[in-house]
Amino acid sequence: MSTSNAGNIVYNKLVNTVAVTNLVSTRIRPMRAADTDVYPYIIYESISKPSLQSKEGNTGWYKMRFQLSMLATSLSSVQSIADAVRTSMDGASGTIAGFTVQRITFEDERDIFNDNSAVDGVYMLQQDYYITIQL
Repeated sequence: MSTSNAGNIVYNKLVNTVAVTNLVSTRIRPMRAADTDVYPYIIYESISKPSLQSKEGNTGWYKMRFQLSMLATSLSSVQSIADAVRTSMDGASGTIAGFTVQRITFEDERDIFNDNSAVDGVYMLQQDYYITIQL
């Protein structure tokens, strides 16, 4: 295990949450959507992966920040996806995708509208999470 494949935590948590897959199916992708994806879908990406330090050095714990972007063609749809994602992610802990997860913590949320996408535009809601893991 390494921090480079820690995105599997996000994917595993979301794809195994019925409330999420009922809304986006398995259209949950790292960094960008597939060319064949239709709305709605979720994109996740790593923002930072710092190790936690003590006076003795690296503690073996990493507090990583991930950004999740939910995209849909209506405001109500993207809000429903965001609610399901937050319920799934916030406060989760234990072994997830083979990683020892101390806690997933919701950090921030913002609304974005892209009027250059599709005819009626695409609504996007972004959420940031901290995921603390031990390697």
